[in-house]
Amino acid sequence: MKHYIREKVGAFIFVCFLSFFGSQVWAQSKRVALVIGNGKYLANPLLNPPNDAEDVAAALKDCGFDVTLIKDASAEDFRKAVDGYPASLKDAETALFYYAGHGVLIDGQNYLIPVKPS
Repeated sequence: MKHYIREKVGAFIFVCFLSFFGSQVWAQSKRVALVIGNGKYLANPLLNPPNDAEDVAAALKDCGFDVTLIKDASAEDFRKAVDGYPASLKDAETALFYYAGHGVLIDGQNYLIPVKPS
């Protein structure tokens, strides 16, 4: 329960910051964001990440970001989005990547987990 509250409070503060300060901090520059929220895992599903991703995407759009929102990405969807992200950064002054979902640390390397394999 504590983890859930900390996660929700953190997302809420982030969205409030972007909504309140975002339009003033980033004037008229090109801003690009990739937002991924995975929750429909076969084992250990998560309820909040897709909703959090939607909230973050909406706040970023309000701040003038060109947002790509992906919810419940398969391994193929994940790979396509991440591989295509650098091309969207051409002439961008600000780039943001947001991920909500399961992840794992193996031998010092972090991995983000898709909802299903390819």
